[in-house]
Amino acid sequence: MEGRYIIGIDPGQSGGIAFLDIIDHTLRAIRTPVFRPNKKLKRKNTTYDIQTLVSLFDLPIETVICAVLERVNTMPGQGIASNGKLMYGYGLMHGLIAKFNHKLVMARVWKKKLNLSSDKDLSRIRASEMFPLCADAKLWHTKNRDGVAEATLLTAWCADAMSLPVSLCDFYPIS
Repeated sequence: MEGRYIIGIDPGQSGGIAFLDIIDHTLRAIRTPVFRPNKKLKRKNTTYDIQTLVSLFDLPIETVICAVLERVNTMPGQGIASNGKLMYGYGLMHGLIAKFNHKLVMARVWKKKLNLSSDKDLSRIRASEMFPLCADAKLWHTKNRDGVAEATLLTAWCADAMSLPVSLCDFYPIS
């Protein structure tokens, strides 16, 4: 079986995961799966849905061309708990893609290549421009879905970095 998927991951609990299928010209882009064991505590009790994450990445190695994960660092001024959650999620995602050919890329590197800044709204706009058939699918229609847009843009960056002959405007969304 030949490679078909490029996987993009924007880490963090509000991040996203995108699977670009270059054979079927489909894009599956979702928010990072999380759950709240105690719904009354809201975000303070949110954790990664590891069972769902493991099943998402249960792909034969040869079907994945490349998985790209945005490299994160701790942020000055952020709390220890926030940084701990971010680094935990980054490590979890890194572990899930370790079996595949993968790249770790700093945000400033891939965003510079795609003419982006740290503005999350700009990422959502750019994703709609690059993937016009997916623009109306409500994959990244609200501010809290910017991680989905950025995961999708990471797949575009990876396709370009690997010089794959992919026309992004031909991809349509699947659920």
